[in-house]
Amino acid sequence: MVDNSTWAGMKAMNLRYVVACTRCDRMVEIDLDKMPPEGNAINQRFRWALVRGSLMALS
Repeated sequence: MVDNSTWAGMKAMNLRYVVACTRCDRMVEIDLDKMPPEGNAINQRFRWALVRGSLMALS
């Protein structure tokens, strides 16, 4: 689980956040500027989006 301070640090250091989707066998880069600032809900929303094969739920 990633908290708000971690997201802020990643954005400040210009780090890339890349995740693997085992279901579709792809690597997906996450745009940290489009992530919501709501802590625990980030992972839940991201999992929901990946399972359905779309990152549209994050924007």
